[in-house]
Amino acid sequence: MPLPMPEEEENLRCPHGERVQALMLCSLDCAVSGAHPDRKAKADGRFIITPWWCLHKCRWLPEHRDEIRFVAKKPD
Repeated sequence: MPLPMPEEEENLRCPHGERVQALMLCSLDCAVSGAHPDRKAKADGRFIITPWWCLHKCRWLPEHRDEIRFVAKKPD
């Protein structure tokens, strides 16, 4: 069983990323995001990243932080 993600990563919703379980598929060009070109998904050409990478390593994010959103978990 995978370890739970920190709340900030769990609730991240980037306009370029589509959540697929614990990973994200990023539609930004690797020159803009800083993603390694070898991490491109074969099926559709998007980059396979993690929410941690998106929050802490993406080159696009610091200038556009107001364009992402965080979705609060619904109480049980």
